[in-house]
Amino acid sequence: MEDNQRLSTIVFGDIKGYTALMQEDEARAMSFLQVFKSELEEWVPSFSGQIVQYFGDACLLSFESTSQAVRCVIRLQSLYRERQLPVRFGIHLGEVIFTEDNVFGDGVNVASRIESMGVAGGILVSKTVKDQLVNKPEFSLKSMGSFDFKNVEEPLEVFAVANEGIVVPRRDELQGKFKPPVPKPAKWTVLKATGVLLAIILAVWYFKPEDSVLSEEQRISSLVVLPFENKTQEAGLDAFGNLISDWLTGQLMETGQVNILRAENLQKELAEAGISPLDIPERFSNSGIGMLITGRYYMEGDQLYVQPNIVDTRTGLVVYSPKPVIGREDGKSDILEALTQEILGFWEVRNTERYRQKPPQFGAYREYLAGVEDFNKYFNEEIDLSEREAYLLNSEVHFLRSNELDSTFLSPLLKLSITYHNLQRYREKDSMHRALEGRRQNFTIWEQHYYDFVRARSSLDWLRAGQIAEAMFRMDPSDEVSFSRAEQGYMSANYQQKAIDLRQSYDSLVVVADTDDPLHPTDFVDFPLFLLREMDSVYNNFQKYPLVLERPWKNTLYTLVLIHTGRYEEIGERVLVAPDQGLNGKGPLLINICNTLLLKGQDSLARVYAGQLKDYAGENKEDGEYHVWAGNAEMILENYTQAAAHLESYVQSIDLAAPGMFYKQDVLGDLVACYAYLGQTGNIDRTRELVPEGPLREALIAYSNARAQAIMGNDDKAIEMLAAAVRLGFPFQDEGFYSFDHHFRPLFDDPRFKSIVAPKG
Repeated sequence: MEDNQRLSTIVFGDIKGYTALMQEDEARAMSFLQVFKSELEEWVPSFSGQIVQYFGDACLLSFESTSQAVRCVIRLQSLYRERQLPVRFGIHLGEVIFTEDNVFGDGVNVASRIESMGVAGGILVSKTVKDQLVNKPEFSLKSMGSFDFKNVEEPLEVFAVANEGIVVPRRDELQGKFKPPVPKPAKWTVLKATGVLLAIILAVWYFKPEDSVLSEEQRISSLVVLPFENKTQEAGLDAFGNLISDWLTGQLMETGQVNILRAENLQKELAEAGISPLDIPERFSNSGIGMLITGRYYMEGDQLYVQPNIVDTRTGLVVYSPKPVIGREDGKSDILEALTQEILGFWEVRNTERYRQKPPQFGAYREYLAGVEDFNKYFNEEIDLSEREAYLLNSEVHFLRSNELDSTFLSPLLKLSITYHNLQRYREKDSMHRALEGRRQNFTIWEQHYYDFVRARSSLDWLRAGQIAEAMFRMDPSDEVSFSRAEQGYMSANYQQKAIDLRQSYDSLVVVADTDDPLHPTDFVDFPLFLLREMDSVYNNFQKYPLVLERPWKNTLYTLVLIHTGRYEEIGERVLVAPDQGLNGKGPLLINICNTLLLKGQDSLARVYAGQLKDYAGENKEDGEYHVWAGNAEMILENYTQAAAHLESYVQSIDLAAPGMFYKQDVLGDLVACYAYLGQTGNIDRTRELVPEGPLREALIAYSNARAQAIMGNDDKAIEMLAAAVRLGFPFQDEGFYSFDHHFRPLFDDPRFKSIVAPKG
């Protein structure tokens, strides 16, 4: 049938607050939806109207008669009011284009805008509708005033139906998308779902559905595929929405021709914005993300309908609604393949040789998603460490089960290798790496980067790890985890200038929605500058942003900068404001102060603060870190026998090989230093046996032995062991290692030492 352009009355309606209701009371929400649809299906045809399409909790209707449209909606509102159903309607009369299975045009856009600003129980209409009702006394209308809608050239006057029982809002209650930032309007094309199975089978990976559907600006804009919304009433299908997002993102990223970002990096923003097409564009419009793919999926019988929408965040409009992809519920892989074909065409992908990987089995993906959820909880510091380890073990079970269900799905194996690393089960991790190496040819580009990063970090090749992580961040500028990994890699490799250069380019590269916790201007700048001994620059940054010192870690670094710049009188204040407990609490801060004062040759002042540390330890004997604090205090006071006793007690009280205990292995280095001051070489050798298996074991032993040799005056041996520590990957990313380690003071003037610790790059 040929396109048919004609004047029509378009009605939009939806259940106000439906998304929130689904989260609070799913059963009640689904009951509302059933009532909503059943009344529409009974009454719309009675008034000679047509239901063009459902959008989950929303509907699009068309009528040839304006008065019949308003009568129908008034009738519907009276029925919904009786059932306490919060529905709003918007009506506009305008020219639209009807094709065989869709309707679009400015008239559709205007009706949508009017409806979205309404209130529950209300009916809003445009002036064109009002003009058709002038001589019909049965209708009562009240002007709400004129509004500047996005993508509508002239202000439009909006009226509220004021018949008995219909809610008439105040003007200040009307909220919509006004004052458009972009004057050129887009089209919202709504497609009518049919019961016919949609099959898209093409011989090549190039398909262009319609000329100029997307502009060049839209095609090159940053794109995010959001999780699709589950409208099937089946909780077991919730994960399918995430699978659609992950799968489409991976396929678009693989082409190398689409500026695609991963939705998982924007989880916080998504949680705040919800996933309704009416809400999301507003949230992302100022984020640098220009385009979204959103969607919903439904069940009719045994058929699963997937309806995607392409949204321009700058206009807030759905640019195009492709035909729904329809298939059997047990044929989700085929649906994903067809959906991929449909979406690739809009970005005019011409890469016919792109990587092909079958979509994962849905059950396997669901297990993988459950594993990721538990895996992420392991990094939540608000959860007790023992509980976090349990979550990590649970994630292992999910990842293994996912692999059993679909052995071709590689994502769970990649996560499993990280899980084994965090569990410090290194043999299993190495075995997993060998298995993955044999399947390397099946990786996507992103998976190759991820795998190579994990291998580089495991082998302590910090520079390569940093370079790979930076490539991942540049590939997906919303991936702040990769950015952080790149920074840590460069700092650990002693390429501090690379870390600073990447941080300086961050603001121009990153694409992320608004957040309550943005990267602070001092983040990833202050510490590399500190390691470069640019102390005045770090000090000036903190003076410029004094509020950042409320963060305990920043307070610690600032305190050390005060010492390096000779501002000793200000140290006491920083101790007072430090938290009582935590990694950057008073105990660890006092240890850092004492060590840095010794580094600067302020031995007498170091002993003063060592006394404070000893007192603090005595006041906190029940704390698990008591022996660490007391041991360090005694060592600085040169009571090495007592110091060694405290540190030995601490080592005996904990399991250094347990997950999450890696950062506490530094205590072995302190114990070795005590033995060196006591001249107990036998104990130094025996301490080697206490270092747990792991990637850093040999590097830690080499560094601790270099420190011991320096203390005992064996300069040549110390230099040899220190060079070995660097070669083995002992990191530079610490405020107390290498040239910041006071135990190496006898070597500071040695050219060989200076060469080893000099920043690279």
